[in-house]
Amino acid sequence: MTALHCIQHVSFETPAFIEDWAKHRGVKLTSTLAEEDPTFLEGKRADGLIVLGGPMGVNDETLYSWLAPEKTFLKQSLATDKPILGICLGAQLIAQLLGSTIFQGNRPEIGWFEIQKQNNTGRTLFSSWPQTLTPFHWHNDQFTLPPGAVSLGGNKMCECQGFSLNDRVVGLQCHFEMRPKDIETLIEHDGQALNHPASTVMTRSEIMERNSTFTKAPNDLLNELLDKLFLDKEQEVR
Repeated sequence: MTALHCIQHVSFETPAFIEDWAKHRGVKLTSTLAEEDPTFLEGKRADGLIVLGGPMGVNDETLYSWLAPEKTFLKQSLATDKPILGICLGAQLIAQLLGSTIFQGNRPEIGWFEIQKQNNTGRTLFSSWPQTLTPFHWHNDQFTLPPGAVSLGGNKMCECQGFSLNDRVVGLQCHFEMRPKDIETLIEHDGQALNHPASTVMTRSEIMERNSTFTKAPNDLLNELLDKLFLDKEQEVR
């Protein structure tokens, strides 16, 4: 049985749809809060890693004592052949360790916004995805494309919304894993972010009225990505 481990940074950002996928695929999925297990013992034993989001920044080591040990653990994991998926903060941490620059965007991006997939000549983990995607966003910080990686694509607010490196390491700035109830929980715990006046921040009602119909397509794409990244390692997709 494939065993995957999720690193959570806050209790209200969970594996979400990834839990549904793991149950359906018969994958053993464990999860711990970074502050409760700064040794990342379960992650060291797992076949693959999923690093989730959080409101902190990648350089907030003085505020969060577990952040520096997590970076050390992720750096060690990147040096192995273990498949890794980072989401939002998780993607930023991985991108930084791969040599990217992490920076604050001109304005936050919160809500349901389209991104355009980058046209690539070679096959990648994103090759079958549609040209236009509408995932959920909740971020201000961004990253440049890591050296050697392939970009998912982006939009005017965020040029690089994701990347794939050697079909083994994937970072997603946006949230394909959110289900309606997960977005409701995020708003419940971090809803003050919606008070920003930028046009790139949807209101609570704008987000909620889209939740029931907008989550399925990103979940389906993530389902495909999880299969390729963690289960179909014999399949050549490059």
